[in-house]
Amino acid sequence: MNYAAYAKSNGIKLELSQHDGRCWRKSFQGKMYYFGYPLTREGYDVAIEEWYLLKAKLAGERPHAKVYQHHLNVFRQVLAYYDAFGTPHAERQIRKQVVDFVAFVEQQLTEPKLEPRIAGLGPFLASNNAFDKEFTERSFIGTSHFKLSDKWSDRINRLSPAVQAKVPQTIDYWLKAYL
Repeated sequence: MNYAAYAKSNGIKLELSQHDGRCWRKSFQGKMYYFGYPLTREGYDVAIEEWYLLKAKLAGERPHAKVYQHHLNVFRQVLAYYDAFGTPHAERQIRKQVVDFVAFVEQQLTEPKLEPRIAGLGPFLASNNAFDKEFTERSFIGTSHFKLSDKWSDRINRLSPAVQAKVPQTIDYWLKAYL
């Protein structure tokens, strides 16, 4: 007895259905998707993870992905600041740990299910003390409410060029401005 038959006989509702006793399938928005895994419990688990990733890709958004993307955008701006202005000797450890954090968040985004807060952040912060001291003063890190400190907000603002209003360069304009 395969897992689909077992689930049906025991009243377990499965998100995927079996196809010809060989693989799993799912209909989504009028199109059929097939997952070539055996009809066992382990095969179903792998197929359902693949389905969640595919569904997220098709829908364009995964639950809680905005939190992870927000942190990636913020800390990529920090790296852009270091690239543009250089890394002071006292902040080399912080820059290295920011690179590690970006890699950590990117790795978390490959997981099939995302937590509302960035998962595994506690052990990361415990092993990266310089990063922890520099960026967790507001204690919202890992949530959608995270913002950089005033020091870093000012640094990031230096990356964007100041927009200056163009004024006419005529004698008439400057005479009127002078008067």
